[in-house]
Amino acid sequence: MAFAFNEAAYASETIRAAILSVNPGEIEAARSLGMTRAQVYRRVIIPNAAVVATPTLINSLIGLTKGLPSLQCRCCRSLCPSSDFWVVQTIVTFERFHLSSSCLLVVNIVIENLAVSLKEKWLLQHQIMLRQM
Repeated sequence: MAFAFNEAAYASETIRAAILSVNPGEIEAARSLGMTRAQVYRRVIIPNAAVVATPTLINSLIGLTKGLPSLQCRCCRSLCPSSDFWVVQTIVTFERFHLSSSCLLVVNIVIENLAVSLKEKWLLQHQIMLRQM
């Protein structure tokens, strides 16, 4: 719960800052074209804020996954008592932590690849939009 509340505070501040980073001229231009408030958010504010906020949010997510092994070391009995029983029976602790670290490495690689593909998609959309102008 502590990790969740801590990350939620940072994520909300990141999103707030990203929304405030949208150029007010773009918002005024959208309103002058007759867009409703919901259309301005959907077509102007959210796309621009998403580009600004995504790298920071992805870094926070990766940092959270890197913090999980320390949580596992401290709270292992309450989180996974069956693995604790397995360690007592086999006296193999290094392999368990190696396996969990390997799993977290795979998760981090997947998150990074998703972030890169998302960035490439947004760059492609931006280039297409510029060509249409």
